[in-house]
Amino acid sequence: MHELAEDLARRNFDVIVTAGPQSVHALMATKTATPIVFAIVGDPIGNGIVTSLARPSGGVTGLSMSNTDLESKRIEILKEAAPGITRLLILHDPTLGTAALAAAEAAARTLAVEPDVVEMSAPDHMEEIFARAVARGVNGIATLASPFLNFHRKRLIELAAHHRLPSIWEGTAYVRDGGLLAYGPSFPDMYRRSAGYVAKILNGAKPADLPIEQPIRFELAVNLKAAKALGLAMPPSLLGRADEVVE
Repeated sequence: MHELAEDLARRNFDVIVTAGPQSVHALMATKTATPIVFAIVGDPIGNGIVTSLARPSGGVTGLSMSNTDLESKRIEILKEAAPGITRLLILHDPTLGTAALAAAEAAARTLAVEPDVVEMSAPDHMEEIFARAVARGVNGIATLASPFLNFHRKRLIELAAHHRLPSIWEGTAYVRDGGLLAYGPSFPDMYRRSAGYVAKILNGAKPADLPIEQPIRFELAVNLKAAKALGLAMPPSLLGRADEVVE
């Protein structure tokens, strides 16, 4: 990633658009003068990208996913759909900081669910991680938002289904690929809004003068086929709130 960032920095683009804290940090490390717009970052302050949402610095601005609050909401939705969950596997990418993790653990305990946190930042031993978690009594899974976990989502969904774990994920793509539930911001909408930053910068605005914005569209998705395989009946109140239902 660092080699790619160096290459991009040398090309003298007018603006670079990216997503995820790793790519932003890699570009910032090049000391490029090119403005950087991130379409999606979970926690720009917690990830050390900026110190202020209102006055971003370092030639960087964009959109935040507000992940700290979202992780709590996801666990509440999962517990609503599968009230029998008592021990929750929380997959955490340790390269993304701990603010979202702390919120997820607190939300689980509030719901009388024991959080079982496992760090995962490499594809090795996924099967073993799931098998060990189930042996510890895990009966549900929530993954914290992460580009890495999203990249490997199909394998993670397969393992959750194999071990019959009710699951919730960060975006609707997971549900379309077979996951049970997803709740989070509309990623297509965030990418569209990032184009607005690009237009302003091309018209002379500085990134420091463009506050980091929050999502305005959130999507709840439910996979009824996955629910049926798990023997779960989705509450009508949950289905009534769903933006997308996969049957």
